[in-house]
Amino acid sequence: MPERTRVTSATSPNAPSKPPCSTRSADLAFDVGESVSLPRAEIDALVALIERLGARSSVSTVHAHAVPGPWDKAEGVARALGDVLDLDLSSELERWVFVGDSGNDAAAFERFPKSVGVANVREHLDRLPVQPRYVTDGDRGRGFAQLAAHLADGRG
Repeated sequence: MPERTRVTSATSPNAPSKPPCSTRSADLAFDVGESVSLPRAEIDALVALIERLGARSSVSTVHAHAVPGPWDKAEGVARALGDVLDLDLSSELERWVFVGDSGNDAAAFERFPKSVGVANVREHLDRLPVQPRYVTDGDRGRGFAQLAAHLADGRG
C-alpha cells in the first residue's frame, strides 16, 4: 500500500497499525477494538483520514481498515468460492447465507439476499448502507450457533 507510511504516521498512537501478515495482503488494519478500545469519535476521525488519503475504509468490531483498491468481503467470498470450490456464486446466490458482525461486512450484506448479522452488528447498523436482513439475539459465536441451530432445525 503506497500510502501506508503516510497513513501510519498520521494516525493517533491510540490506533496502532497491525503488522503485515500472510493473511492480510489487501489492506492496512488499525486496532480499534482488539487490544485497545477507541471511542467512536476517534474511529470516525481515523476513517476520515484514511479516506482523505485516497483509500477506502471499513470498520469491523476490532479493526479500522484502509483499503487501497476495489476489494470488499462480497468480492472476496465470490472469488474464494470460485478458486477453492470452482463455484460461480452469481449463479447460485440464493443457496448461500452470509453471516457478519460489523461494518466491513456491508458489501456482503448488500450482495447476499440471505444475510445475517450476529447481535454485535447492532453497534454498526447506523453506519451500514444496507443492513443484514436478520440479526440474531446472540452475539459473536453465540449468534452464529443460534443461526446454525435454526438452519439445522429446517426452519431456515
